[in-house]
Amino acid sequence: MKVAVAFHGCHRRGGVERVMYECVNYLADRGHDVDAFAGEWDESVLKPGVRKHELTYVSKPPALVMPAYRFALNRALSELAPRPDVVASFGATAPPDSVTWMQSVHATWIETARETRDLRGRLRQRVNPFHPVVLRMERALLQERRYRRVIALTPDVKADIMRHYGVPDADIDVIPNGYSAREFFVPSTEARAEVRRELGIGDDERLVIFVANELERKGFRQLAHAIASLADPSVRLLAVGGFSVAEAKAIIREAGLHDRQALLAGQTSDVHRYYAASDFFALPTKYEAWGLVVVEAMASGLPVLTSVTAGAAVAVRDGDNGVLVGDPTSIDDVSAGLRRLLALQADPEDIARSVARFEWSNVLRSYESTLAHAARG
Repeated sequence: MKVAVAFHGCHRRGGVERVMYECVNYLADRGHDVDAFAGEWDESVLKPGVRKHELTYVSKPPALVMPAYRFALNRALSELAPRPDVVASFGATAPPDSVTWMQSVHATWIETARETRDLRGRLRQRVNPFHPVVLRMERALLQERRYRRVIALTPDVKADIMRHYGVPDADIDVIPNGYSAREFFVPSTEARAEVRRELGIGDDERLVIFVANELERKGFRQLAHAIASLADPSVRLLAVGGFSVAEAKAIIREAGLHDRQALLAGQTSDVHRYYAASDFFALPTKYEAWGLVVVEAMASGLPVLTSVTAGAAVAVRDGDNGVLVGDPTSIDDVSAGLRRLLALQADPEDIARSVARFEWSNVLRSYESTLAHAARG
């Protein structure tokens, strides 16, 4: 099968970007003829035989990036010869007649944000031109049936696609995200000790890791206040991702955390090293169609805290391998959940085994089957 896979990024630093990276390499490993199209790459190694196509388009403002990317992609695909049997892409920027893996539904996030943000946040959202652009692209793709096939990340995402855009049930497959067992596994005692020394984490300290590229939606403020409410300097917070450091520092000061108690790391392709150093994982997100980092943390042996609305909550057995929070907007609820998390005595190997079904080699068999069916039909 000759397949073209496209998204604006292909690397191991982000969420959907990591999914594309895993899809491309899996398909190449399976002997398919793969062309990969993206505008953002890093040093992540692609399998031999994958043809890498670098797209060039404007990088700002955000409202122009998505349509500019899709224009560049459509032009590049039109020049590809011979034509692929199937084009695979992700989200609202998917080109026409592609198998589109919907990792989330932007219309649902808009609904959630209106319900959970304060007045200032709702006003900022209303005047932000990015949201109308995404919604128009999402509507054109789904409501106007410009796809060849739709993949929904979870049954809830499928229901949202049908509710907002009237996509027929028969047009949608459900496939969850996964994790790479090559990267995410219970670390050795030596590996854990090495990274903790690098970070300056003492043997008697407990490290809670938060991994995200944005703060407001992912519940960083609530988590920072929850850690401060413990009044226990031995519990430290590590935030990893491509978020605004200035915003994170402001939230940390507002929460009253001591400077030493909160560590801020940038975006990285090696987040598994930070998991190795950590004792717990927390992502009290307001809206998360899946939450790749939740399962990756569990595969690394960490008990997790996340919200009941996160798609990856299906992997969490509350009170066993993690804790589920009912209202992630409530500092009190997140604080109570954090106290329960810190009291868990779960075995890391048991936690890792509990998510084995989400390993990419298991998940992507279904993805390959969907692409092959679309290529034939």
